[in-house]
Amino acid sequence: MELKEKLQHMLKSVEATQVDSRLLLLIGVIGVLIMVSAAWLALSDQRSGQTASQTQEQGQKALDQLAKPVQSLKRVLNDENVQALAARAIKNPEAVEDLKSYLNGRISEISEVRVFGSNLESLKPKELGANGFAVYDMLLGLQEHNISRLQVHYSLDTPRMVDAVRVTSGDDLMGYLLVMLAPDYLLSHFNPDYS
Repeated sequence: MELKEKLQHMLKSVEATQVDSRLLLLIGVIGVLIMVSAAWLALSDQRSGQTASQTQEQGQKALDQLAKPVQSLKRVLNDENVQALAARAIKNPEAVEDLKSYLNGRISEISEVRVFGSNLESLKPKELGANGFAVYDMLLGLQEHNISRLQVHYSLDTPRMVDAVRVTSGDDLMGYLLVMLAPDYLLSHFNPDYS
């Protein structure tokens, strides 16, 4: 019997070894899958980071492209010659056409030019057109804080951009210059690069 018992014992240890090797194989496969998953996630995170960085870079380029024509418009409106013509037009309303012609020579998209004296109290929003309250608010902000933010009015039949600046002569405030122009002015300078 001893031999029979020894054989059974050896048989059991061989079976146990086979179970252990299958278990080891299973653990090895799971380990490889975990490493492959970790590598894939790391690569995916790196690609997401690169994509986010590229998207942010493209967004900044687009903002820079849109800022250039706005800055150019502000420079033109604050130009010494424009300021002198606007001051003359405030004193003599017939000179507005000279101002508009000069501005159109610099920025052809300007469709309307208006000047106002330094006292805006008598000005009524309805006299400023369809978006008169927004334009009036712009002029009041300019009067109170010397800040004018370019506005785009899409509720009109023909969408327009509106901007305004103070008109000065030396240190004296003469009034305000308001211009309206087609939104194409911005869009013509916007050339997104999606490569």
